[in-house]
Amino acid sequence: MRQNKFLFMALVVVVVAVFTAGFTARSKPHYVTWRSLEPDVWASIWLIKTHIDPDAKISLLPPGSEITSGIAFGVPESRYRRDRQSSAFEKLLSRLKTDNPDLSRMGALITSLESLSWSATEDPLPPVVEAVYRRLQERFDRDYVPATCYGQFFSEVYGGVAERATPDAMMAALSEFLEQAESDCQWDGAYAGGGMLDSRHGQIDLLPVESVLEAIDAGKKVVFVDTRETGEYDAGHIPGAINLKLRDVDKMTAAPLMNADIVISYCLKDFRGYEVARKLKQYGVSGAVTMSPHGLVGWNALGLPTATAKNEELAAQALTACAGNVDGCIKKKEAP
Repeated sequence: MRQNKFLFMALVVVVVAVFTAGFTARSKPHYVTWRSLEPDVWASIWLIKTHIDPDAKISLLPPGSEITSGIAFGVPESRYRRDRQSSAFEKLLSRLKTDNPDLSRMGALITSLESLSWSATEDPLPPVVEAVYRRLQERFDRDYVPATCYGQFFSEVYGGVAERATPDAMMAALSEFLEQAESDCQWDGAYAGGGMLDSRHGQIDLLPVESVLEAIDAGKKVVFVDTRETGEYDAGHIPGAINLKLRDVDKMTAAPLMNADIVISYCLKDFRGYEVARKLKQYGVSGAVTMSPHGLVGWNALGLPTATAKNEELAAQALTACAGNVDGCIKKKEAP
């Protein structure tokens, strides 16, 4: 009898231990995304660690990797992915237990950074935030921005949004952060997924649009690669551009680009464009670059032709004409 009681108590201890371990594991969600330079991804990581699941584990996988476990965000086919109406950040807001107007405003700002051109919104803050975000990446050579610096950056952005900061005040606050930022940026949100993006494949050159047009006029083989989703591409793209998404870049899709002199990957602002160019380099496309001003937003700001399926041939002719008259074709104004 006494022995049976001892065995029963031992069984209870084991069951409690297993239950507790299972509860602990369930209480710490695992979020997964691809390594990226995009503001939406890093703002989403900030949101998860500061407001949604502070104890969560966050994993960054190589771009294009299959995600088989965890809560995926910021990647195609995820519930929390960017589309033409909202950012992954805004989609993740649905996981909050209570509404937060300041986070909603910040979500609209992130969507403006990622999914819209500046001309599509009257909000003056997105250009300010993007300008300093790019300066942060340049300071750390883009691929080496510590996660803590991204976290601190978006904490500063959130503070400005909550205070209804003017563009000048936001620029001053973010510039002050940038002046003080070091490799050990101080951020209260602990990050469990590793500190830096992978840079094994080196830097990607930035080619001025004028140089691109001159190369076309000189008879160089220039290929434009539109890295956006199909619907975005169909709505308007650089004449002659092929549609190649980050997840689809592999040895087979890179092969036709090997003999091109210049391969220009772009998206709206070139955060995705940079990642595709870097991956193409990995597969041996030596001419992979991005352009300046950045992306389709910069291209449109210069007044250069774009195409749809209905006017592809006419747009291509217009681009050829522009390449032969660069000074006369490009708008004489500063592009974003």
